[in-house]
Formats: sequence, C-alpha cells, structure tokens
Amino acid sequence: MSDGRIFISYTRKDKEAAIRFYNELGLAGLDPWIDIECLRPGENWKNAIKQAIRGSQYFLALISTNSVDKRGYVQKEINEALEVLDEFPDDKIFLIPVRLDECEPSQGRLNDLHRVDMFPNWDNGFAKILSVLKSNGAKMTDTQSIQEKPRIDTQHKDSAPYSNDSFMQPDLEILGAINAVSSSSYIPPLPICSELNLDPLEFADRLELQSKLGYVDFIMGSYVPGLSLPNGIYNIRLTALGRQILRKTAPESRDKKSQFSNIIDLMPDLISEMKKDISGNKLVRELAFKSKGSILNCSHAHFEYYEEEHPDLYNKAVILENHGYIFKIPNTDMYRMKESFVRILSDE
Repeated sequence: MSDGRIFISYTRKDKEAAIRFYNELGLAGLDPWIDIECLRPGENWKNAIKQAIRGSQYFLALISTNSVDKRGYVQKEINEALEVLDEFPDDKIFLIPVRLDECEPSQGRLNDLHRVDMFPNWDNGFAKILSVLKSNGAKMTDTQSIQEKPRIDTQHKDSAPYSNDSFMQPDLEILGAINAVSSSSYIPPLPICSELNLDPLEFADRLELQSKLGYVDFIMGSYVPGLSLPNGIYNIRLTALGRQILRKTAPESRDKKSQFSNIIDLMPDLISEMKKDISGNKLVRELAFKSKGSILNCSHAHFEYYEEEHPDLYNKAVILENHGYIFKIPNTDMYRMKESFVRILSDE
C-alpha cells in the first residue's frame, strides 16, 4: 500500500541531482525517499529499497547519459517500478521519467511515459513535477516536519550524509540582495557584490554553495573584468526554492517599519523630503548628497539632497547605508535606494 512517499532512483554519478531533488521536494512539503538518507544502519538494503519502491506513491526515475545503457542497481529499481506500474490503472501516474540531460532510456517502456526534462531550465522541470505530485494527492508534511527534515550535504561527499551545520543553511544576505533587484530574472552579479561590500572571490564562493544547495542559478563564461566574477559567473538569479526560502524567513513588514521609526527620529526632514520625491517620481532610484554649489556629473533623473538644508547630511547618508537602505554605486558619487527602502518610503 502506498504511504505517500516519493522514491528517487538515480545512478551514483547523478548523486548531486538526486540530492537536489530530495532537498527541494522536502522543502515543498512532500515526503521524498532516497537511499543515502533513508536507509538505516545494518538494514538489508536490497529488501528495504524494494519495499520502499512498492510502498511509494510516486517513483522518480532520474535518467542521464550516466545511466542509460549501463549496468547497475538503478536498472533493477526501474524494472521493479515498472512491475508496480502494471498494478495501476492506465489513467494513474506512478512512474515519472526525469531526464537530466539529452539521452534515451534503455527500458523501452519508459518511452511510453511522458518524461520531464530538467534542462535547459531546472525550475521549469521541477515545477511540472511538483504540479503532478500535488495535484494527484502526494502526501504533504506539516510545517514543523519541513523545518526539522535534514538537508543532505552536497559539499562534503565523504562525510556524513547530512548535516545541520551553518554551511548548509540558506545565505539570506545574498538571497535577499538578489531578490531586491529581481525575484526571477537573471541579473549581473557585480552590482550585488558591491552592494554587499564583499570581496568578489568570497561572493563567487558563496554563490557556488547556494547554487549547489539549489537556491541560486547562474550562467558562467570566460572571466571578463568589470562584467563577471573571478570564476566567470556573469548572470545570477534565484530559483523557485530560493524564493520559497525567502518567503518562509522574511521578517514581517511591520517589524521593518518599526525599526525604521528610529531612523525617522534621527533625520525627520530628510526622510520627509525623500518620501515626497518618491511620491512624485516613482521610477527614480538614484540619489546624491552634495552642496548646492558643487557640480555633479550625472545626466539622467536622480534625487539631490543638500548639506545646506540638512545638517550632518553625510553622516546621515552613512547611517542609511549602514542600515541597508541605500548603497554606493561603484566609481561614482551617486547612491541607489533599495526597493525595500522605496516600499517603506511609499508606505506600502
């Protein structure tokens, strides 16, 4: 009898993709089963895998050039799943072929089942699978179970199967900075790196870790100074899992506004002027702090705030920057407002 599990079948060379499925399905509230996490020490693994397949509601067959036309236990798992499939009515879904790259399955019967491609866009493929699993009543776990469910370490493959150490946690600083610019589109990484005031090498390392955990996608190429990070990353974006993590962990907007009230007390006239500026020019984000007599080399729309009108103006700018409301635009005298700051100024 099915207990609502989702069995993940894979060859060892595709372990990283299988782990990503396990982590993302778990965070989506489902109940995935994978051998490296779910087999117990001392258990007869062959019997346990067979029972897990027959007790699962769905079977995800991860296939790639690493597994097709090659011998291995994964072929036995798929054959077992095909036997289980024979017990299902024709209109029921049990076995879902999932292609990780351009390949053709060795089991001819898999070609009779509509497959999902995880390339060139992982998020699109995962969304299709998630839609099927949830629409057909896959078992959902409660919120506490989601939070307590361990994530498997993709960085230390020779260590324990999973860990709750800090390196396995989402990097909310980076995810939040990407989301402030765009929640779904690819964007260049260097402005984010500058906004966070990070060393480009450190930023690149942190992005790669978040990518392996499934929170960020990026496009790489040759290193081009001024356009890409030192490891060649030139475009980044949040995955569906990254956006979901931010929704689960984002502080309430009322807490942000409560914190902002202290800033208003420090510089009421400046904040009042900024609110009026945003109200009348909703598309402008860049701003400058200057004296009235100084010349600013900027030809496009921006806001200007004068030290003659706002005492200690530059110290106030530093406070706004330190609190993450604005950031310095590299190689200019200009600043840019973060979208979160614009929403607060707009009372949204």
